[in-house]
Amino acid sequence: MQVPQQRDGWSCGLHMLRFMEHWTGKELSPQFHGMDTCTTFRAKLASTLINSSMNEVINIQEDIRRIQTEQMQQKKDE
Repeated sequence: MQVPQQRDGWSCGLHMLRFMEHWTGKELSPQFHGMDTCTTFRAKLASTLINSSMNEVINIQEDIRRIQTEQMQQKKDE
């Protein structure tokens, strides 16, 4: 089986999680090969963890939304 390899020495955990997410039990799903890099998965994982209903620090979501709104307003003002 052809398995994509990580290209750096520090993304092994992300690569493994990405591999597990797309493992069908027999092979890797086509989405695994179509996904960009670990950078894309890193952003997806952060979003999933922050927005999870199991996240006990739920107010962080409000802080992130506030910061995003402030940044968008700053860009409009420039």
